Amino acid sequence: MRKFIVLITCFILLLFAISAHAATFASSVDYFMGSGLSSTSVRANPLNALGSYNAPAVDIQNAEVGGNNNFLSLGMGGTAVFSFGKTFTGPVTIYETTWNRPNGYSEYAQVWAATDDVLTSSGINLGSDAWVLLSPSIYNQDGDSLGGQTVFANGIYSYLKITDVTGSSGGTAGDGFDINAVSVSPTPIPGAVWILGVGLAGLIGVRRKVES
Repeated sequence: MRKFIVLITCFILLLFAISAHAATFASSVDYFMGSGLSSTSVRANPLNALGSYNAPAVDIQNAEVGGNNNFLSLGMGGTAVFSFGKTFTGPVTIYETTWNRPNGYSEYAQVWAATDDVLTSSGINLGSDAWVLLSPSIYNQDGDSLGGQTVFANGIYSYLKITDVTGSSGGTAGDGFDINAVSVSPTPIPGAVWILGVGLAGLIGVRRKVES
């Protein structure tokens, strides 16, 4: 019975530590729509870019089926600034939706990150002096099977900015880069790292006792 309690305790500690490091999706966004897109379009709804990845409704030929309201279009030159309720570092993944990939629609975006001081009394400072460039260009046709592309943040940040640069990169004119979801890796919590070690050590210890 005592071994069972120890085992359950170690397992709970392990789950807590793992959840503390799980990828976190964007929880809020400030949207600055670019050109080539109507404010009444379903693609101009910033809520479409929040939460976890929402798979496109496509058939086996990867052609669109049904609605197209599962992503946010930036518009040409548009920007979206995301926050996650916690700081982040390391891998950052942007999920882009393009129907019938590859289909000739060439869309590009830059990815930036900033700390809390990016917020000013007048709102969000979009100037490059407040941001660190994580990627000078991500390309919609480079996404994996889910449309995900990963860049890396070599620092601790609070905000992520994605800006459409389709026009200046020689891409196809349209409604700009499309964002389905954005995920980051939360800044490691020192206590969670310690708990992870304790949980693993406990499970190993219980296993050795059982085997002996």
